[in-house]
Formats: sequence, structure tokens, C-alpha cells
Amino acid sequence: MPRKKMIYTHEYPYHITARTNNKERYPLPLDDMWTIYCSYLNKLICKYKFRVYCFVMMKNHYHMLASFDPRFPIYRIMAEFQTSVSRTVNSVSGKINHLYGGPYFGSLITTPEYFYIAYKYILQNPVRSGAVKNVEQYSWSTLKNKTIYLSQECTVLSHLVPREQGELLMYLNETYSNDEVTELRRATLKPKFNFDFRIKKEVRKKLLL
Repeated sequence: MPRKKMIYTHEYPYHITARTNNKERYPLPLDDMWTIYCSYLNKLICKYKFRVYCFVMMKNHYHMLASFDPRFPIYRIMAEFQTSVSRTVNSVSGKINHLYGGPYFGSLITTPEYFYIAYKYILQNPVRSGAVKNVEQYSWSTLKNKTIYLSQECTVLSHLVPREQGELLMYLNETYSNDEVTELRRATLKPKFNFDFRIKKEVRKKLLL
């Protein structure tokens, strides 16, 4: 079933993801890929004033939580970002094929609850893949690697995310159930991030603890 079209707005942040062509591993070592991603993200953050809350690079895709300035549409920024990364990677690696298997996709995050969940979902990717046991151990994540200019702004949507490091790590390392992960994966493929009411009810209980 084809993926639904994105909703374009500057009013809310997005969970953004893009995967390599045929789900192949990146053609460069991950340290080199991280350097390339960080370089272009930081240039575009300064150029277009958009805000990145977290970024995780896996072996063949990335996840980002970001919001955008109304003067500069997301499609313009993301097109420049992915084209720049792709050209640089192909130049260094000697490959000529497309780096990405398709365009990026952004799922709109419209509530503090969804921001809270999406933030954790993104940073837990390395744990779910088996790359590390704890989120803070993964090298190619803004949680450990502070190279990317992250937004430190506490917004109406982001205020539920713990600010104190110990509390944050405790929250991020509390794993989701298999059912929750399935629902959240589906949520990231929707134009508006949204998940099953039963899962929402469980999340609300956690928020009240």
C-alpha cells in the first residue's frame, strides 16, 4: 500500500526518516557518514533556522525530530540536505547510484504526548536493533555525540521530555513492549503521528507516575 502524502506546515515538528536504496548499508564507515550528516545538518540549521531535537543514524537509515521556520519550507531544506549528503557520499565512495531508496518522509507531531513518545522511539532505535544495551552507549546519536547543534528550547510540545540527565536516561532506557513498538512504527508512517487508543492509555499511565 503506498504511503500517504505528507502534511506541510511549520506549526508542528516532524519525525523524519529516510532509508538507503534497497536497504543497503551506507557505502562509507559509519564514523564518516556521521561526520557528513553532522556537517550538512549544522550548515542548514544555521542557514534556515530550523530546530533539531534529536538525530540518530543507523546502518542504513536515519531518524530525526525537527521543526522548521515558517520562512523556509521543509521540502526545500530536506531536498538540499539529502542531495548534499548523497553527492558527498557518492563522491567519496565512488558510487554512482542513488544513496536513498526514495524521498524522506515526515510524520507530524501535534501533541506533547506524541513528542514525548516519538523522542524516545527515535533514541531507542539502536537498542531495538541490538546494536547496544542502553541508549547512551550508541555513538551515532545526538544523545551521546553532541556534534549537531541541538535545540535547547523547552517548547509547549517538548516540555514532557525530562531535562535532568539521570531522569532522561531512566525514561529512555525503559523499553516499549512489542505491541507498543508495532503501533509506533505504524504511527511514523502516517502523515500525522497517531497510535492506537489502548497504547495511548498505557502511555498516559506512565506520564502520571
